[in-house]
Amino acid sequence: NWLIIAFSGTHEEDFTEIQKNTIRYMLSLSACSVDIVEDMPQFAGRKEIDYPLQYDVTYPVRYSRVLAILRVTGIGILLAALPHIVLLAVLSVGSALICLIGLIMIIVRKRWPNVLFDFMIKYYRYAANVLSYITGVIDRYPSFKFE
Repeated sequence: NWLIIAFSGTHEEDFTEIQKNTIRYMLSLSACSVDIVEDMPQFAGRKEIDYPLQYDVTYPVRYSRVLAILRVTGIGILLAALPHIVLLAVLSVGSALICLIGLIMIIVRKRWPNVLFDFMIKYYRYAANVLSYITGVIDRYPSFKFE
């Protein structure tokens, strides 16, 4: 898909859908493994999914050829997204600790504490934005806002 974008400036919908569904499934498995979402993901690219964790993309009208070339090289997009990768790594360590605390609280109180659950939701939103940018599903540079 990156080569198609690099030469034509447009994307192939099927390839983009595969990327989008891969990110959706990966985030859903991760959220299920730390008990943020109780249901295992059962979808395989279907529309109108009834699942607690949703992932939707607004595709750009025209993709950037420069970013597509950076993605083809691999190292280029990693350098472009380096600040987000570092921040995501730090947040991932923090989310691992919060998951452990959250799982203990589930055993004790039978539910996630709201503050920890909100942090995990924001973490997954941020991770989805960064992964979408790195893989080329979107071209808009992710915001550093953790919301």
